[in-house]
Amino acid sequence: MRKNDGEGEIDILSEIPWGTHICLFYESRDDLVDILVPYFKNGLENNEICMWITSNPLSEKEAGDALSAAVPHIDRYTKKGQLEFLPYAEWYSKGDSFDKQKVLDRWAKRLDKALSGGYDGIRVAGNTSWLKNEDWRSFTDYEEEVNHAIGGKRMKAICTYPLKKFGVSDIIDIVNNHRHALAKRNGRWELIENSESKKTRDALKESRARWSGFMSSATHGMILFDSELKLVEINEAAQRMFGLAKEEAVGKHFLEFEPFRKQDELCDKYEDVLRTGKPFFGKETIAHPRFANRHLAMRAF
Repeated sequence: MRKNDGEGEIDILSEIPWGTHICLFYESRDDLVDILVPYFKNGLENNEICMWITSNPLSEKEAGDALSAAVPHIDRYTKKGQLEFLPYAEWYSKGDSFDKQKVLDRWAKRLDKALSGGYDGIRVAGNTSWLKNEDWRSFTDYEEEVNHAIGGKRMKAICTYPLKKFGVSDIIDIVNNHRHALAKRNGRWELIENSESKKTRDALKESRARWSGFMSSATHGMILFDSELKLVEINEAAQRMFGLAKEEAVGKHFLEFEPFRKQDELCDKYEDVLRTGKPFFGKETIAHPRFANRHLAMRAF
């Protein structure tokens, strides 16, 4: 659990990692401004596409005015397409009833467009005050899928929920479908991690520690890639083989290493693991979907 100190700009979300999906419970438009303005300001400064999906009690214009007070020359970001303010009807429904698959497809396309355009990723926020009772079940299913879909992706999302609109059972559903919940208690914002997410994070941390220990004791070269095929771990034997120090190697893409530059087929196999959830075991490679949030593949030499 993390808390802000109640003074100045709220930075409780300044270091959230990619793949983070948060539910924010708010009571007033000021609550939304308190959290979302520094959230989007940080995203603009970090070369991310920022999308603010608005609904009552904060209109597009009000959101824009609030952010422009914190971000000088905000029009530069809107003109080049790095910052968008959209009413909920244009994104979630487009005149029809809520269709979760259409919305999920829109997010995937927007992320691809951002990355191909040279941006580091996207961060979004969407308000749910527009939700009707008949859309609730479909929307909670959508939130559950978002929670799984953005893991390992270069995307951060905050879904904002007006406290006065939802009952206890609704709130339980909401919290279960997000990795973190953000709410005010005694005038202070608190970021609370979902218990399942904490178990997953702890398991991943333990898994990485085991792999690191195993790799450091291995006499043959071994490297570990993440879900974007970037190197996250390399043992001493592989460092000697490639003539690289660890700090030079970490972050390099699979195809930046000379032995792999023509191995597009192996890249395709790794991508299939992420897409289908089926592990791949090759002569020198292990790729398993349970590493998808952090680690994808182990490559040995």
